[in-house]
Amino acid sequence: MGNNTAGSLLEGVYLITTGNRGYYATQLTTDSITVRRCRVHSGNSVGTFDLSAARRHTIEDCLITNSANGTMIEVSAQVNAGLIVRGCVLGFTGGSQTGTTNFSGGNGSTVEITNCTFVSVRRAFNLTGVQPVIAINNVFYDWTGTPTWGTFLVGSVLDYNASDASAPAIPGGFTNHILLGANDPFVNYDEALNYVHGTSNLHLNGGTGGLALTNAGHPLILDVDASRSDVGAYGGPRPLVDNGIPAYPFVTSLTMPNLIESGDNLNVNSTGRVGPRY
Repeated sequence: MGNNTAGSLLEGVYLITTGNRGYYATQLTTDSITVRRCRVHSGNSVGTFDLSAARRHTIEDCLITNSANGTMIEVSAQVNAGLIVRGCVLGFTGGSQTGTTNFSGGNGSTVEITNCTFVSVRRAFNLTGVQPVIAINNVFYDWTGTPTWGTFLVGSVLDYNASDASAPAIPGGFTNHILLGANDPFVNYDEALNYVHGTSNLHLNGGTGGLALTNAGHPLILDVDASRSDVGAYGGPRPLVDNGIPAYPFVTSLTMPNLIESGDNLNVNSTGRVGPRY
């Protein structure tokens, strides 16, 4: 899918390609775009998301996968570009992950990542720009090959993240990092197969790994139930909604009495599934 009109919202769309980028925005006029509740897959090494010249993108509540040995998200080098990724699952699905990177490019402004789950990780960042990374409440699980957090600006903030491997040191060090070790935090994830859509279940389990991430996020970030955020895509104020955009409820009839008092019943008929609304 190519460049969008500035200010556009792409919601509830399934984009899949085997030989090209899944989503690309390479013009300066592609500005202030929101991609929400989409499933985007690519088999191209350039990236599932190519934002190399776009500005101000927000990606939330999405499933992002790639089966190639390449980049998941190519960030913009434009000044004041801005990239926000929150409440997403990002996973490589191919058998060989020797050259994979989650975020790559010459970032021209802050890359902000909150409450995301990354699986099949080799190199998290390859950012050569002059703006920081802010990563909070994310899970980086199933490191492959020689794991590394990669390169990004000194002074970046990585706070309340979790990983199963003690990767090489990052500029500035870790803050409140949760080391999972061999404790798998997910309901169902096979490291030999990487991410498998329809089979992998990245909700937190009730075991040692899942409990380590439950109510363990940044204390100022809350879940939808107003408790302290869980770490990962299913925690936080905008958690991942499985299977894309939900059917919002629509009221079909409302029976309103002439006089209503506290404790009286109000009959409302509606259709659709209730989900997070924003």
